[in-house]
Order: sequence, then C-alpha cells, then structure tokens
Amino acid sequence: MTESFYVVAGTLRVCDGRRWFDASAGDCFHVPPGGLHSFGNQSGEPVDFLMLFIPGAAREGYFEGISHLAGMSDEERIAFFVHHDSYFTDMAKGPAAQSWQAGSPR
Repeated sequence: MTESFYVVAGTLRVCDGRRWFDASAGDCFHVPPGGLHSFGNQSGEPVDFLMLFIPGAAREGYFEGISHLAGMSDEERIAFFVHHDSYFTDMAKGPAAQSWQAGSPR
C-alpha cells in the first residue's frame, strides 16, 4: 500500500527513511509501497494531519484496535504491532537519530 500525509496544522517531525525533517501546515508527502518512514510530534504543541492509505482497508484494523493498547499485556501489544506491520524504534537512537535531535530543515 502507499501512504500519503497532509499536515493540516502544527509541525510534524517526519523521517523519509534517510533523515528527519519538519513538515508544517500545508505540506504533503508520499510514501511508496514498502517505503521506510516514521513520524512524531517533537514540538510539544498539537498537530493535525491527514493520512491516506491506498488501498485503505488494510489499515482499518490497526486504527480500530489502537484504542485498546493500554489494556493489553506486553505480549499482546507486540503481537498487535507485528500483525499490523508496525515497528517502533527509539527516535533518538534509531535511523537518522542526529537529524531527529537537530530539527534539521528539509
């Protein structure tokens, strides 16, 4: 599936698989099938963004189930993320960590 992100308000920290950069209101970016990517809010302020998945049905279970994470055991949480092909790393230590910390421009 492909993913596209459109930032509606605020600033979203985005990794394109090589480096982190800030995306602001009005910015749009596209992730091709299999593209490594990540995002996070480093600003301390609210961020609103729109995510588009094509085809969309493949991610519905993830977003429907994410509200139940707090009640899951560690094993259930890991199984949930593996099932939905979502892997998290420490952004300050993972790929492109220096550009996460630096707030580097695009």
